[in-house]
Amino acid sequence: LIELMYTQNVEISDLTMRNSPFWNTHIYDSDNVHIHGVSIQAPDDSPNTDGWDPDSSRNVLIENSTYRGGDDCIAIKSGWDCFGEAYGKPSANITIRNLTCDGPVAGIAIGSEMSGGITNISVQRVHFVRANGAAHVKTSASRGGYVTNVTFADVTFADGASISEGILVDSHFGDANPSCPKGWRPAHPPVMANYTFERIDGRSAYLRDSPFHFVGGGGTALTGMVVRDVHFPAAAGKPNW
Repeated sequence: LIELMYTQNVEISDLTMRNSPFWNTHIYDSDNVHIHGVSIQAPDDSPNTDGWDPDSSRNVLIENSTYRGGDDCIAIKSGWDCFGEAYGKPSANITIRNLTCDGPVAGIAIGSEMSGGITNISVQRVHFVRANGAAHVKTSASRGGYVTNVTFADVTFADGASISEGILVDSHFGDANPSCPKGWRPAHPPVMANYTFERIDGRSAYLRDSPFHFVGGGGTALTGMVVRDVHFPAAAGKPNW
């Protein structure tokens, strides 16, 4: 419904957005964007109806808003494989705070399209009514790039909130871009470093899978991972880690 491209100093506020056919708000290669007081509503069965998609953008603040829809509440990106690496514009200095997210996917996703780099991401005071996974940080071997300096803090869940993984950090997530030249490889494997997850209370949630999913490898080591004061129920028939 809204797409910003190559813009600076933009405020989006006091809107209700309904029934988007695709992403609700795409913020591409833009700087200094402030979004607040926005309500997004879409059916549960509407695919790709992300709430907000900062993409190769800098200095973005998304706050005091609500999402109910069929896909991610927020998905932070910076390009898919060869195109993201060639463009080379990271998503950086993004703050997300005081949101309510509700949907069958409806998490805060970082990646997996992150080949231009993602750094300095702060997620604070987000309340989940439902979510496939609350905190998803995703890369794959074909991406290259980096995701560094990420914090999730003061995250809460509604009573009985249905979620899959509580925290997912995975370097094997997502397919290679079929539009890249045959045989293309990134300059280096993805870098995933310096993540803090703290004061996350999921004890009242209903967990369908493992609460903690941390998977590196394929040339990517997960370094500087801090999990502090984080609570989820035990997994039903799944490993907790």
